[in-house]
Amino acid sequence: MNEVVDMKSSGALAAVRALKGNLKRVQMQLPDTQGAPYLRFLQDGNWVFGQDNEEVLTEDLAAINTLSIRTGWSCWTDRPGKGVKNENLGESMVPLGSDPLTRETLPVHRDPKNNNAVCEWRAQISADVKFLSGPHKGTQVHYKTTSIGGINAMRVLVDQIILQVDEDPGNIVPVVHLDGDHYNHKAYGRTYTPVFRVVDWIPMDGPAPVAVAGVIEEKPLATPVADDVIDDGEGAEEPRRRRRR
Repeated sequence: MNEVVDMKSSGALAAVRALKGNLKRVQMQLPDTQGAPYLRFLQDGNWVFGQDNEEVLTEDLAAINTLSIRTGWSCWTDRPGKGVKNENLGESMVPLGSDPLTRETLPVHRDPKNNNAVCEWRAQISADVKFLSGPHKGTQVHYKTTSIGGINAMRVLVDQIILQVDEDPGNIVPVVHLDGDHYNHKAYGRTYTPVFRVVDWIPMDGPAPVAVAGVIEEKPLATPVADDVIDDGEGAEEPRRRRRR
């Protein structure tokens, strides 16, 4: 996890790097997301965004801007005590496909409020997300995480993007359900982890229009299949993932 920006293999990143030149034109037309609300995955398994913690439903569709994915490092204080507020002392990020950053090249930060202790750099990954359906349709948010669960979820998504680049380079933006999974931790009990469930792929400029009865309409996104179920062997079925209303 310390070298998350390695993304498994240099060959895999080469596929994304090869797209950079062709997609620069599109990238220049993308909106500036500075100041966009932050998208967060809570410890109870829910997705929320903004200061008011507006909830995102599992069935809502969201597009993740492939060109916005950035990897790198973030440095936070680690002050002792319950309820103590920590501060971000800096971050260093590069676009997906660029040469990865190594922790050894980053400056040393100390916390003057904690006996001048050296603060650790943690691996971080981020991306811009836009809701395509539901009550927040059209809203753009920013996802940034240093958690192991969040980084693993983004790693799986990047792997899928790389495969999609080979299969259909015209449609490389994943349309996902923001979902979650859980496991039982020995010390903390049930622990939730974020999941990006890809249900469709669209081009960088959005869903392709189609002609219907002489009228140009937006191509509908593929609808996901019914939730997978687990059979416990006694005829009862339990949903594989947690649903929210």
